Amino acid sequence: MSRIFSTAGMVLDRREHKEADRLYIFLSPTMGKLEMLAKGGAKISAKLTPHLESLGVVKILLVEGRRGLTIAGVDRLESFHTLALRPRAALFARAGLSLTDILTRPHGAESRLYEQTESWLRFLCGTGDERLDTLSWFLHTLQCLAAAGYEPELGSCVECRMPLVEGGWWSALRGGLLCEVCRDTQEGGGYKKIQKGTVRALSFGLTHSLNEINRLERSAPVLSEIEEVVETLLWAHAPVLPAVSLRQMVSC
Repeated sequence: MSRIFSTAGMVLDRREHKEADRLYIFLSPTMGKLEMLAKGGAKISAKLTPHLESLGVVKILLVEGRRGLTIAGVDRLESFHTLALRPRAALFARAGLSLTDILTRPHGAESRLYEQTESWLRFLCGTGDERLDTLSWFLHTLQCLAAAGYEPELGSCVECRMPLVEGGWWSALRGGLLCEVCRDTQEGGGYKKIQKGTVRALSFGLTHSLNEINRLERSAPVLSEIEEVVETLLWAHAPVLPAVSLRQMVSC
């Protein structure tokens, strides 16, 4: 017997299915990530497609049958349509949705990550294109990783738990910083020295809003280290490996 229910959330991605249908990847704050079919969704005359293709929050009526979820209706709850008029902001928005897709597992409880993704879209709506750069993007990614359960340890050594005052040695696999003594006792290599200014910026990014992060001073050496920390953390722990680097995701 089929079950009919509704849920609110946002579309993360879509792909073509058969000749005229589309499959949509949808994130709900209460039901997690869902895959659902829009019959006839690839047709020009499809009534559901405009709401599903635009950036925003929608409420979807679903029919659950033996072959999965089928979309029966869509209502738009909140639109971020202004982003579509700004190519750079739209690029950052789509990158944010792709990142969330990478970090979520089917049917997992993803309320924190959902809220972070909504915050990202609202931040993009209220921020001029001249302030949209890789620093905001990298620190948003860091917040998403923390929301998904991969928050790095930055204040103390992940091995001995001693406080770190002058930075430390970054280990993506360990998910944090090592002091120099513990770094020297670890087998293998691949540890990266992270300066104190970078640790401060990363810590600030974990505890402050995107608007506050956007006022941080841009320093090339710090930005380079932030990129390496966030990129390697993502590659070490994300459920799905990204197809391209974080920088490439927001490159025109």
